[in-house]
Amino acid sequence: MKNIKRNNILDKLSHNVKYINKNIHLHLDLIAGLPYEDYESFGKSFDYVYDTGCEMIQLGFLKILKGTEMVNNVEKFKYEYLDFPPYEVLSNEFISYKEICRLKDIEETVDWYYNSNKFKYSVKFIIDNFYKSPFKFFEAVGDYCKKKGYFDIGNKETALFNYLVEFYKMKGFEKEKEFLENLKMDYLLLGKPGFYPEWLESYKDKEKYKNALEKMNFRTLREAYKNTEIERFNYNFIDEKEEEKDILFIYEKGETKFFLLD
Repeated sequence: MKNIKRNNILDKLSHNVKYINKNIHLHLDLIAGLPYEDYESFGKSFDYVYDTGCEMIQLGFLKILKGTEMVNNVEKFKYEYLDFPPYEVLSNEFISYKEICRLKDIEETVDWYYNSNKFKYSVKFIIDNFYKSPFKFFEAVGDYCKKKGYFDIGNKETALFNYLVEFYKMKGFEKEKEFLENLKMDYLLLGKPGFYPEWLESYKDKEKYKNALEKMNFRTLREAYKNTEIERFNYNFIDEKEEEKDILFIYEKGETKFFLLD
């Protein structure tokens, strides 16, 4: 930070970001390729940003632009970069081209499993139970997806859920049933399911479902079924404790609400 003439008090910055993040949709940028930042320290920087709880972490890569301070550091730090727009850094004496490419894969993984806002429960469950470093989680998933060739194909929404199940099983993690409950919650929050993946165990109390809908303000029962869903879970996601509960999901105007049924 000193090298690029930016002075920040990081503890204060983190505190302020966490405070305003309660009321503001917040994106934070993290730039790879800065002087003195190697691959390992970049991972620590990522964990710092992840800890703020911001809605999006946008991984970027340093660009050597004419007229900026970085131009004066090219020879000093052995920078290699594109000689045409966007003039993006390929390597320097602190981080290799191979490591930059690995960060590109992690960038894609972060977009899929964090920035999409579609895996809040499942990703948190994995990190809380099996990773001290969030960066290491995204790194591991990125390596897995790279090996399987998933970055080279078009990926539908459901495929991303399936990849996470594959990854979980490949790692041999314990608590698989608990993980799948969290993933099921994420899946139901997306919208009214068109179909259910193989990994999702579905159980619906149809009588309880019908009784709940009849008490709601839908014009017809048909409309109610069209805009809602019910599922039984072995975890109470509202009170955050293990107990069997039926959860009713309501899909309205691009927003999903849910509450427990007694």
